[in-house]
Amino acid sequence: MSLAVDLEILGKLATTLHGYAQEAAGIKPQDAPDPNAKNGLRSAFAAGSITQEVVYGALVATAKQRLDETGTVMTECATAFKNMDDSNYDAVVTAYNQGTGDWNVGSGK
Repeated sequence: MSLAVDLEILGKLATTLHGYAQEAAGIKPQDAPDPNAKNGLRSAFAAGSITQEVVYGALVATAKQRLDETGTVMTECATAFKNMDDSNYDAVVTAYNQGTGDWNVGSGK
């Protein structure tokens, strides 16, 4: 596979990631308890706060940002190396890996 083909695939994946970022941004909690409700149960208040602050405020926002950033790095790499030949393949890989950071996944425990 040539570098030109790899960069074309990278560009398409970047577009896909930007689309996923927009989808993530559209995630809204359904039927979550209102953390600002008066005279509600403490557990409902806590559940609403967790949904609003942790799930939507942190997790969804972080997923959107990470997908967008990675898509941007992919686009920039594809653009920067578009006119280079296969001898620069290692430079593309290095630039991409440095731009996206550490993607190691923990054990989940």
